[in-house]
Amino acid sequence: MVSMNMQNAKRWQKDGSLLMEIESIEDGDGSTATANRTVVLDFGKPGRAKILKSTIKFAVEKD
Repeated sequence: MVSMNMQNAKRWQKDGSLLMEIESIEDGDGSTATANRTVVLDFGKPGRAKILKSTIKFAVEKD
């Protein structure tokens, strides 16, 4: 089985929060699973991050 994870900061939003995209792929056993997650982080307190919003979409493909 092969796993791959990628994280990208997309942009700072007008309210000071950060939009992130996370992609995870698992390949093996005759199928590939892909999950795409979008997360909005707030940095209102120094040294602390808070998740404001999180959504995930996933798909499984048979080889």
